[in-house]
Amino acid sequence: MHSFPKKKKGSGRARGGEGTVFESGCCETGIAYAIGEKMRSGSLKGAIFTMIIATVGGGMLSLAYGVKQIGLIPGLVLLAFSCVLSYFTNDLLLIVADNMPEGVEITFLTISNECDVSWGPKLAVFTQLTLIVQMFGAFISYLVAFGGLLDLVWRVTVNNTEVYAYVVAGAALLIIFPLSLLPNLGALRYTSFLGISCSLYLGVLIMAEYFVLCDGHEHDLDGNSIRSCFWLQNFNLPKKAFFNYTDMWSFVKSFLLCFPLFVFAYTAQQFMLPIYTELQRKSRIRMKKVLRRSSYVVFFIYACASTFGFLTFSDGVCSNILLNDFKKSPGAITAAISISVSMILTEPIITHTWRSGLVTLLWNKKPIKMSKFKHTSFTFAFVFLGMLVALFVTDIGVVFGVLGATTYPLFGFILPGTFFYKIVPADEYPVRRKLAVIQAVLVGIISLSSLVYQIYQMIDPEGNSTKCNNMQDIKTPNFFK
Repeated sequence: MHSFPKKKKGSGRARGGEGTVFESGCCETGIAYAIGEKMRSGSLKGAIFTMIIATVGGGMLSLAYGVKQIGLIPGLVLLAFSCVLSYFTNDLLLIVADNMPEGVEITFLTISNECDVSWGPKLAVFTQLTLIVQMFGAFISYLVAFGGLLDLVWRVTVNNTEVYAYVVAGAALLIIFPLSLLPNLGALRYTSFLGISCSLYLGVLIMAEYFVLCDGHEHDLDGNSIRSCFWLQNFNLPKKAFFNYTDMWSFVKSFLLCFPLFVFAYTAQQFMLPIYTELQRKSRIRMKKVLRRSSYVVFFIYACASTFGFLTFSDGVCSNILLNDFKKSPGAITAAISISVSMILTEPIITHTWRSGLVTLLWNKKPIKMSKFKHTSFTFAFVFLGMLVALFVTDIGVVFGVLGATTYPLFGFILPGTFFYKIVPADEYPVRRKLAVIQAVLVGIISLSSLVYQIYQMIDPEGNSTKCNNMQDIKTPNFFK
């Protein structure tokens, strides 16, 4: 382990350029562009707002579905625990940042390089490769999400003809691919603010529609009558709504399905480092204020969306809640269209970032100016392969679940624990050091178990865990059927 002089507070502003976006780890949805440009002043309020932007996203579409898997009470407890664990690993990264060499840009890659003389560079390559895979997964998740949403809008407003495949293929080849070829995506860099606006609107919509749609005559998937309107005297929910398991094994299975969805929703650790770098009067204490206050807001948004979404549709809630029957609500249609537009415009930024990371990995240097042929070929291959996967895996819950059991826990929980263990001196924070290792190991075991169980569920579905009262039935071929 290296012994480094601690970095001076306030030093180390992030550098610009195409490579910086990827190397900072801020590459999931284009939020990195906004982080670098919108909140340049680095005020405390600005950092809090940016951290909220970096956290709240498409994962909110599946939170009610996650609660459905395990029940309302344990679901909310797990949601709160995920928030606390996210805060803990963010704090680990803050301590790691304060123990990095002075003048070194603080990113996941530079931290990986400093972990160990022998395997640090290998860890950096692994981190970079994993970021590339995460980009591919994020690209697919957006294709599946907006494809399903626009297919639903078409069915509700025009006719009941399925257009999912046409939407995904058309948007990928006619909009996303041409935009991804642009050398400079400055015009799209603020789409993350459109995304957070849509996410906040979705949260308000889910709460509002609960009071509009709930009339005291709801039924579950088995046809049993339930009373989910808490303001009515006959309010009554079945036991499985609160605890959706009967024994320890059923609890484990439910836990393995909902855990990755919450991990996906709370993973923003890779966005935290550049926010910390830009913070005025930078210190761990000030940044912890940012993390605490943003965590309160994010948990409130997530708790409301998951609770009211679940109460509205009970065990019929879909993996993408907007695919449920909102009775042709203009608000739901508006949310579906606006979120879809935001996702489509974000896809070129994801492609741009993936391409930058691939060039860095292949040439082991800052992104170089590729020939037009390589530029076009890499971009087309990425978009086309992502489109193919999205045409066959049409369930956003599957995509979020797999990502939440692979790359997201790796960046959000396992790597921060590894960095802390290797870089921070062993005599500092001894208790935190043990907790960092324990949480990293446990998250790794749970994530691997979840991935295995999810694959089993895709091959041999059981019970009502994946069923829902959806407004559409996409017949696109699915390898897992």
